[in-house]
Amino acid sequence: MIQQIEFWDREREMKFLEERYKSGKSELVIIYGRRRIGKTKILEKFVEKFGGIYFLAAKTSIRENIQRFAKIVSIYTGKKYIESLKTLEDIFTALLEVSEKDERIVVIIDEFPYLVDLNPQIISELQRLWDTILIKDGRVFLILCGSSISVMENEVLSYRSPLYGRRTGSWKVEGFSIEDFIRLFQNSKPDKVIKIWSIWGNVPDYIKEYNMNRSLEWNIKNKILKKGCYLYSEPEILLRQEFREPRNLFLIMRSIAEGNHTPGKIQSASGIDKGNISKYLNMLMRIELIAYEKLYGKKKRGLYVIKDNFFNFWFKCVYPYISELEIGNVDEVYKRIDFNRYFGYMFERFVNEIFRSKGYITYKYLHKGEEIDIIAESKAKNELVICEVKWGTANYTDIAKLLGKIDRLSIPSNVQKKVLMVCNNYRGKEIENVNIVKLKDIFSFFHIQ
Repeated sequence: MIQQIEFWDREREMKFLEERYKSGKSELVIIYGRRRIGKTKILEKFVEKFGGIYFLAAKTSIRENIQRFAKIVSIYTGKKYIESLKTLEDIFTALLEVSEKDERIVVIIDEFPYLVDLNPQIISELQRLWDTILIKDGRVFLILCGSSISVMENEVLSYRSPLYGRRTGSWKVEGFSIEDFIRLFQNSKPDKVIKIWSIWGNVPDYIKEYNMNRSLEWNIKNKILKKGCYLYSEPEILLRQEFREPRNLFLIMRSIAEGNHTPGKIQSASGIDKGNISKYLNMLMRIELIAYEKLYGKKKRGLYVIKDNFFNFWFKCVYPYISELEIGNVDEVYKRIDFNRYFGYMFERFVNEIFRSKGYITYKYLHKGEEIDIIAESKAKNELVICEVKWGTANYTDIAKLLGKIDRLSIPSNVQKKVLMVCNNYRGKEIENVNIVKLKDIFSFFHIQ
């Protein structure tokens, strides 16, 4: 497995925390992001470097959480009496009293949304505690961290929150960018990098499961398809952890994986009530499991897709065979998965992500049966790149068809137009003003080191 992947390339996050730590005043910092993204590992590394109190909330009761928090503070300070304190105010007051006058007091409350679910008033309690005691002290560095993006954005960060205006900084922890991922696997050939990215995606907790000393086939069979391994049932487990109604969200994900990309088709295939489909789609978008892709030239219409690569692979290529995998037919299932089709679909997404990493806005073009894989727009460069992506071998006919589609596009005359064919290989004569990028040259073409 890839060692310490959870903390690979997290310099920006650590720099942000260190700057707040050295500010010389009380800080209330919000850290949030979807589950498995590596938030806790960042906080653990920070505490390891600077010291402090780390508390992980639990879905038990407010009373039990307060008791555990008091005990942790008691152990940290060496003051036994703190263990018997019953309120956050008393615990923090005692912590300030027993700490050195020049000591930076770091307190991290991880999975803060658990406490909010148990007692919504805890946000108001913290606001009062911050206003009356903590901000005035000047030594406190309080970090509230959470995986429930909806709670963190709506209850902690929004203008309706009692804590609004109190936070001194916030950071949404993201998965690895496409360029970070490429650098992580820089010793692998481009086709293998794309295959690994297509399945494992950009979530550190998933990538760390990949065994670099084994083949891609071995990793798929033993790290995903084999019953009992960590990733085998991860989508089901995560949906249960995140939502009170995981069944409907599971049905929506399955429906999208089967090729339904509009609300009407998703609703029809999943059997979910029409009045709730938008709500559920928004919930999945909020935790970045699905995304809404815009269509070129269409202001309102677009397509819902599974954004998380691993979830995409699992729903498309694992779940349909779950009954066979339950009885251990791993080799048989592996042979039945249409990897060529899947990698072809994900190759297009890979190129799309590269364009986005370079600051382009990307669209798909669909009109009367015609399709263009990627239209990438750069307003800064006044440029439109029309791109066809092919996992296999492209030829002159493929380019001619693309040019025919482009002729029917409505493109402003003052916009600089570029045409790109990205493919595994190319055979035939080339066409003037059409850039052909072969798979082996893709990183150098896009200037990714």
